[in-house]
Amino acid sequence: MKKICAAVVLLVLLPVFFTGCGSSNDNPAEPKPTATPAPVFIDDFEDNDLYNALDEWAVSVTGNNTTAACGVSSAPPGYGSYAMNVSGTVTADVAAGSSYIGRVFINTGDPVLAVPADITAYDKMVFSLSFSGLITGTAACELDITLSGGSSGASYGLLSGFAPSFQEYSVPLEDFYISNGTLADLKSALDKVQMYITLQGGENSAADYQFYLDNIRFE
Repeated sequence: MKKICAAVVLLVLLPVFFTGCGSSNDNPAEPKPTATPAPVFIDDFEDNDLYNALDEWAVSVTGNNTTAACGVSSAPPGYGSYAMNVSGTVTADVAAGSSYIGRVFINTGDPVLAVPADITAYDKMVFSLSFSGLITGTAACELDITLSGGSSGASYGLLSGFAPSFQEYSVPLEDFYISNGTLADLKSALDKVQMYITLQGGENSAADYQFYLDNIRFE
């Protein structure tokens, strides 16, 4: 009689035990959300000067008749108090194959003097700008971006003409062309951001231009 009772108790307890194990696996712990890192700002120009997170903004030109004046001015409504402004005339007077070019370079300064930024955790470059002008002669104007860091460099063709409306741009870093090294190396020690204007066409074609830049950062 004792053996029969023991068997009944065991049969009653087993379903309870296995049901308990099954219910614990039906509700796994949910993964905790990963915090989004704050953007790395190169410059928002709100300090009303040309110093940036890497070094100091600088301009240079290619050509004997190309000019560039760089400063900080009032930003368009909705973009803070200040933005960088570069203006002048770019002239196509340097021979380049069958045509002529002129260039204006706008960059964050000397990479040798820069305090490199680690942007490893970020995947896009974000900024606001406007680029307007008037061309005299037969020529085309474009705007490109280059980045350097570590022993690597990358480039991106942003505009193939003027874009006079001030607006925000977001460029995935994976869309940049890696001219040397690797993107990972560049991101580990970013030391220079550069945008440059190119006018290409007939000899002595020219363009009076206005360039505004604000809130340049990596997200």
